[in-house]
Amino acid sequence: MGRETVTLEEGYRLRVSPDGLEAWLEAPPGKELSPRIFYRFRSQLEDLGLKNLLDPPLGEGSRLIVARGQPPQHGEDGRIEFLIDLSRGPREVSPHRVDWREVNALVSVPAGTAVARVLPPTPGVPGLTVWGEPLPPKPGHKLRLRKETSGVDEKLRGLEEELEGMTGEEGRADLILGPGLRYDPEKELILAEEGGFLEIQQRRLRIHPVYTLRGDVDWNTGNIHFHGRKLTVTGSVKRGFQVEVQGDLEIRGNVEDGVRIRTGGHLTVGGIVKGEETSVEAGGNAILNIVEQAVIRVKGNLTVTGYLLQTRAMVGGSLSVLGEKGLVGGETFVEGSGVVSVAGNPAFVRTVVRVGFSYEVAEEVYRLEREFDRLDQLTDQMKEALVQGIRMAKEGQLSPRQKKILGRLYRVLKEKLLEMAEIKERLASLEEELERGAMALLQITRWAYPNVLVGVGRHTLLLQKEYGPGVFALEGARIVYRG
Repeated sequence: MGRETVTLEEGYRLRVSPDGLEAWLEAPPGKELSPRIFYRFRSQLEDLGLKNLLDPPLGEGSRLIVARGQPPQHGEDGRIEFLIDLSRGPREVSPHRVDWREVNALVSVPAGTAVARVLPPTPGVPGLTVWGEPLPPKPGHKLRLRKETSGVDEKLRGLEEELEGMTGEEGRADLILGPGLRYDPEKELILAEEGGFLEIQQRRLRIHPVYTLRGDVDWNTGNIHFHGRKLTVTGSVKRGFQVEVQGDLEIRGNVEDGVRIRTGGHLTVGGIVKGEETSVEAGGNAILNIVEQAVIRVKGNLTVTGYLLQTRAMVGGSLSVLGEKGLVGGETFVEGSGVVSVAGNPAFVRTVVRVGFSYEVAEEVYRLEREFDRLDQLTDQMKEALVQGIRMAKEGQLSPRQKKILGRLYRVLKEKLLEMAEIKERLASLEEELERGAMALLQITRWAYPNVLVGVGRHTLLLQKEYGPGVFALEGARIVYRG
């Protein structure tokens, strides 16, 4: 680095700061120190090699600053850049509307998600002294990652951090990856090895594939979207909120009106599920206590420890209703067999319970049959128009343009006939699925009351009297009761 003090004429001195970033003039006692002095010595300063001269110079007390260098821009340390939305608050659904139930209070990520990118440190930008000499920057530090040791309890983890602190900054990890996360050095990405809630706590990141939400799902939590193995809610799901879970879901409280529940695995609800606007879907088995007026779809088996009241339920496996009130009102469709304590009630409330019956398949059959009838009528009309058109063409009553239209009509007719053939083939396949339900049974453990519509497979029986414990089964094309 250049000289720090240079003596000029008449006792004036040029001084340079130790870091080489500032140069100033000092006057001897009794001498003037003004911008005029700078201009007097300017050429001499330039001859000395001084760079970045200030014009005009700056007076600071007994100093006249005549030049300033350019400090180096030190490099930035390596850091992580999150690739997922961590912001809290309502989500905008349109330019003039936000959803106050979508607040992202609990951040969940699916397995395989790139959670964050690890950004490398930057080298920095060199500076220049007042002599034009380079000033090297300090490069940034690389982000130090460490994988948390699995199976370590909290006390040992605390000791681990204390030991880490004793080794100084060199041995201290900037970021600790907890269970469920890994670092891909080639892509420089932090990846979620399994789905769940992402916890960010000081220097530690971790995934919770099994999580317990203490309290209710309400305005504080917003809607819940969980990608882990199991979510437990210790409270209730309040009116109008949604809970979507990739794995299993346990709700220890109630499910209120207007709630939407979706789970890819098993579902357990300890309280009451109620409300005409409430919808519950389970991809596995479900154990419910009391259900009133809600819509229930369960792909596996459904067990109801209390009762079903005016509920629309579709069950892909078997059904068990164990409580004293049993099944009252509504419509219940079960692909397997069913065990029900009580069907209907002494007030003869209309109740439908059908076993060995896939509601979704039956709906598809109904839709296809209607479409077949529509196409049948349409093709009859097209055939009639085609016959008349051919007759008129033979008599020379059609123009070339009309003959082209007749040709297009014939091609469309062929397409519609092919559609009808495909529908017939699909209907035959669905009919076979419906017939498989003929072996299903509906067991009544206490009572079945009049005005209950019992179904086995495609066949139904409207009860006209009370029945005690027994089984409804299909014999041929007739439902029989075996007490």
